Amino acid sequence: MSPSGLDIPRRRILRVYDRQAALQSTSEPVAGLEHPVVWRPSGNLIVGTQRFGFEGGGAGKEGRHDVVFFERNGLRHGEFGVRVGDSGLKFGARDGLEGEKSRKWGYKVRELCWSSDSNVLGVWIERDDCDVGTISVFLLFFHV
Repeated sequence: MSPSGLDIPRRRILRVYDRQAALQSTSEPVAGLEHPVVWRPSGNLIVGTQRFGFEGGGAGKEGRHDVVFFERNGLRHGEFGVRVGDSGLKFGARDGLEGEKSRKWGYKVRELCWSSDSNVLGVWIERDDCDVGTISVFLLFFHV
């Protein structure tokens, strides 16, 4: 609850600075934008993950999870869904898991990374039920 008594959803804002630390652009507030955020080596895209369908998250289908793209001017450029069904992941934490390891969805995107030539995006998904994560690799064929 905020001090004013209103529930204000938590949203993240992307800010892009130049080499002299001068603000270049600011994105609109993005509900549900998660921790992993990476800059494409070619410099034209910023990538993050966004969850939907929970209080404070993006408005949408419960459990939806997207990889989202932003241009360096802060505008949303596109997205695609994290395909948890393809990797054998299931929603919902397992019974008996304690502490930090127990998450609502049973997994989290731990890290995003680009290949050095900016053509391949890797998504590291960490599951609750085992120590081994899944790496999904996406070849991107669009240009900004």
